[in-house]
Amino acid sequence: MFYEYINDLGIAGCEENLESYYSIDRVKYLLDEVFINGLVINVESDKRIFKRNYYDLRFYLDLLSQEDIYRIYKKQDDIDIFKDINSVIASLYSNNKKNINQLLKFITFHTMAECVSLKAFNYPDIGGSSEYFNDGKTEKVELNSVIINAVRDGESILINNSCDTIEKSGYEEYLSGDQVAVIGIPIFGPEKGIHNKERRLNDKKNDVYGCFFISTTSGVNMFNKENFKLMTSVSRLIYLNLENMKLFRHSNYDKLTGVLTRSFIENRLEELTKEYIETSSNFAVMMLDIDKFKSVNDTYGHQVGDRVLGAIGETLRENLRNSDLIGRYGGEEFLLILDNISIDDSFSVAKKLLKAIEGSKKYGIKEKVTVSIGIS
Repeated sequence: MFYEYINDLGIAGCEENLESYYSIDRVKYLLDEVFINGLVINVESDKRIFKRNYYDLRFYLDLLSQEDIYRIYKKQDDIDIFKDINSVIASLYSNNKKNINQLLKFITFHTMAECVSLKAFNYPDIGGSSEYFNDGKTEKVELNSVIINAVRDGESILINNSCDTIEKSGYEEYLSGDQVAVIGIPIFGPEKGIHNKERRLNDKKNDVYGCFFISTTSGVNMFNKENFKLMTSVSRLIYLNLENMKLFRHSNYDKLTGVLTRSFIENRLEELTKEYIETSSNFAVMMLDIDKFKSVNDTYGHQVGDRVLGAIGETLRENLRNSDLIGRYGGEEFLLILDNISIDDSFSVAKKLLKAIEGSKKYGIKEKVTVSIGIS
């Protein structure tokens, strides 16, 4: 990206291996153009740079402010990024999952990272793994288990082999492959006074609700002490959004079946009905009822009946889109809302559900479990 910015200033032909293409005088000219014309920084005024290797562009990042990095990204990619943490906070809203993705995006561009990976391992009900890739990367960046385990145990880690001014962490030997820099930050739960702090000194692991890592294989990065501290602040925002997601789930999901509660899905149905009147958008409503469910309870007991309800909830989640809503309407009744779907497609979906539920082996009883579905 840094080299592309040089080209964008009208200095054609800049390659990543500058030493193979240019003499020292030419490199001086290139960097002077970048810092004077592009970033309004006078190279001649900073005598430190003449003591450095002009082919090592990593040094010049020390001359850039975070504002300069923001301007480079905006000029090069014309993308929607946040200048600072206050901009991120102002953009957050009620969708906690999207908020977390916004925070991961901010982390990536603010540090010039190639990948940020979030692991929220204290949230089994909501599943807490998310990643954001920069520069069009799609492959998952692997981290050494020694680094992962240290952060999971509550240690914050900054490794940057491209920067001589950053103190060694002791984990440099555990960088994987071509990795040049890694930051690992634990996500702590709320502090509960001095007793909690004393306990944390002895057992940090119990207070870690998750962790995130940023990594890069490029020596041109902003993995520095300032951003290291900033990532700790971001971790608090991530924690709050994870907690809000968990609270939403506990408040609006039926614990037995893992689907939405009746009150939530009824409210959503009312909202969609109003939208339909205003926009004529299409959606389908299905009422699903388990056939002869009372005989299941009478024959096998309520524990088995609960297992059947849970299995049907799981089958519905497996066979519907993420955008579809599934709610438990009554004892053995489920209400389904399928947004943006035609009449023909809704019938196809209903047939698919009938087949999936009847063919499931999760119930633990010898009789077949069947359902009836009404569509509106």
